[in-house]
Amino acid sequence: MNTTQHCPGHEPFKSIQPIEVTCKKCGAINEVFSDEIEKTHACSTCKAILNVKKS
Repeated sequence: MNTTQHCPGHEPFKSIQPIEVTCKKCGAINEVFSDEIEKTHACSTCKAILNVKKS
């Protein structure tokens, strides 16, 4: 018997994947989630704007 339950809003988020983006200014690796690709992101280390593209 499987009694595993999830939050009712769980399904839409099952396909979200982390994407690693390397900052061209300082080389730091940053994580951006696939549902936030269209937003502007700044490097967590140097605060430069990251170039995030869909693959």
